[in-house]
Amino acid sequence: MAGPVRWLTAFIDMPVADVTLGADFWKRALDCELSQWRGDDLQYATLVPRAGGEPHLQVQGLAITDPRMHLDLHVDDVAATARHGEALGAEMVLDAGYRVLRSPGGFTFCVVPYHGEALPSRVDQLSIDVPAASFDAECSFWSALTGLALEPSPREEFVNLHYRDEMPLRLLLQKLGASDRHREVVAHLDVSAGDDRNEVVAKHVALGAQVVSEHRWWTVMRDPVGQTYCITRRDPQPAQR
Repeated sequence: MAGPVRWLTAFIDMPVADVTLGADFWKRALDCELSQWRGDDLQYATLVPRAGGEPHLQVQGLAITDPRMHLDLHVDDVAATARHGEALGAEMVLDAGYRVLRSPGGFTFCVVPYHGEALPSRVDQLSIDVPAASFDAECSFWSALTGLALEPSPREEFVNLHYRDEMPLRLLLQKLGASDRHREVVAHLDVSAGDDRNEVVAKHVALGAQVVSEHRWWTVMRDPVGQTYCITRRDPQPAQR
């Protein structure tokens, strides 16, 4: 059996030509410092919260056409967790010390070593967006892979994975409507703003984001390079505990 998932990192992936613009937006929108660029091609950097807390967001430039998200699972035994994922129906994409896999519904994630990371900032959730036809299977996959129980939501299109206090991100599975254009599983970030949602939306717009749609509990946004995300009315987690 693979051990527990101990930490989560969300990667904001974007085309190489857009990465400077996108990184600057997210740095200012989330009040973060940007680390030095790292990787073989200096393609990724960390968003470091000024308010404190362990970083859990990265920006990355890739040879892709459209922006997207991917998720890193930090574990004690990378090989065992990757094998567990494959047994549950994931496809191995790359074995390079860390592992890159695709969920049964096509969402890319990585399994990486855990190095003792601990606690968070204001981006507090990754929503894994799933076409209706594969929703039940994808829910079962992520629960079995992470060891986190499924918890129903008052809204039937949402299912939560049980949240542990030591984790930086909540994981939500969202069933997409029949009209949604996505055929594979994708994901987006949720930025919690509490009662300050309108102020946070205004700040992001001033930094170059666009409002896509307004809802009672969240506002759908698009960043300057086309990445969709939401600003929610949930109370933000404290930066440190």
